[in-house]
Amino acid sequence: MLVKATEDNVKTWQFRETDRVTFETVFHYEIRNTPPPTNCDDGGDYNSTIVLHLPASVEVSAPTMWVCDQSAVVHAKQKP
Repeated sequence: MLVKATEDNVKTWQFRETDRVTFETVFHYEIRNTPPPTNCDDGGDYNSTIVLHLPASVEVSAPTMWVCDQSAVVHAKQKP
């Protein structure tokens, strides 16, 4: 999954026609250990970040993916 996304991203890079160089870029991926949302409307920090250290490296960081089940939230609120 990440390989395809990386290849698609690199294909969008544009360079001046006069620039004829070869370089290697290393992509570092991190999935942040974010807590599950307390409710389905939680406005927590669920944004991905990208830090470019071109041309040497790119850091991609994303939060843990959580699926919000509204019924589970309702049942949790009903417990004493």
